Amino acid sequence: LAGVEIESESEHLTKTLSFFEVRFTFLEGENRRKRWIRNVYWGRNNYVLIAQGRTPEDFDYWLPMFYNIMMNTVV
Repeated sequence: LAGVEIESESEHLTKTLSFFEVRFTFLEGENRRKRWIRNVYWGRNNYVLIAQGRTPEDFDYWLPMFYNIMMNTVV
């Protein structure tokens, strides 16, 4: 992605689940966007959750709602 800046990345592994996530900003045309991707591997299944804000400020505004969805889906 153009102008990508990784803000954070993490992983968490258990016997049954593997979580990988990254938060980053990037340029889409002239607009800076912010995105959070969370990959969850559960057995033979792979779940990809994506939350994105129109701007980094919008992302921060919606972060409490994103957090609830991203952390409570699948598990």
